[in-house]
Amino acid sequence: MVSLKDYTTLKIGGKCLVYEPKSCKELEQIICRLEGENRRYKVIGNGSNILVGTHLKDLVVVTTRSIKERPVIHQTTVKVSAGQNINSLILLLAKSGLSGLERLYGIPATVGGMVVNNASAFGTQICSIIESVQVLDGKKVKILDKSQIEFSHHSSSLQGSGLTLLSVEFSLKRLAPSTIYGIIKETIEKRKAKQPKGNSAGSMFKAAPDGRPAGLLIDMAGLKGLCEGGAKISEKHANFFLNQQNATFYDMRRLIKKAKEGVKQKFGVDLELEVEIIGE
Repeated sequence: MVSLKDYTTLKIGGKCLVYEPKSCKELEQIICRLEGENRRYKVIGNGSNILVGTHLKDLVVVTTRSIKERPVIHQTTVKVSAGQNINSLILLLAKSGLSGLERLYGIPATVGGMVVNNASAFGTQICSIIESVQVLDGKKVKILDKSQIEFSHHSSSLQGSGLTLLSVEFSLKRLAPSTIYGIIKETIEKRKAKQPKGNSAGSMFKAAPDGRPAGLLIDMAGLKGLCEGGAKISEKHANFFLNQQNATFYDMRRLIKKAKEGVKQKFGVDLELEVEIIGE
């Protein structure tokens, strides 16, 4: 039993049994065993889009972040494991003159987590460059073409499907490495200007149904800087909720509730969480 604080970017979470496979084959074996034992389990990547509670007694967590299989590049396609760190991949592709993912640089996530959640940044959605994915369905490995998956803003039909993502194939474009590195540098500068430092789970809420950014609504509701225990709404970007002083799960949940209530009261908008809550 280990603390999930060490497996999430928010640094919050109770204790449970954690498996950390080093290869896709080992990941398959662990999932097949858990399925055979009828165990309740959750597969995570770098833990950058989750808030973990304390009721984890029967939960088994499997993290893909230690899978280090080398990406396979063939002309303008690349096949990568679900546990591949997105930033390491982008730098490798830049060196090879392959473009498509660079505007996603700086997200602290694995490829698998980004695909399942259809991550996006600065005009790029990861689904736009997916060719196919390899998944484990029970004990059977399947290949799904992109057309077999439904994607929407920060969401996909892979969420809650019971499928375990093993690898992804991307279709990329040729571009001069110097140009790609320039885009990466520009992306880093934009992130520094907009996003706060510190332990967070990224954007806490999805945009409002009318398209207004959640951070803007939280800001206009006068909630920037609001604290609950060790949890705080960032003064730099109101959709980032920071664990600044050993915040507990309950600190963060109270802060989320206050933000939702404040926006609802002022604008009549029900904000929907983008971050997944586990073990509430």
